[in-house]
Amino acid sequence: MSFLETCYCSLVRFSCTHHMVFHT
Repeated sequence: MSFLETCYCSLVRFSCTHHMVFHT
């Protein structure tokens, strides 16, 4: 996980899950 991703995850939790699924 990149720093940006982690930061974004912290900022937007729901977006993090969506991003993770999209990335996978």
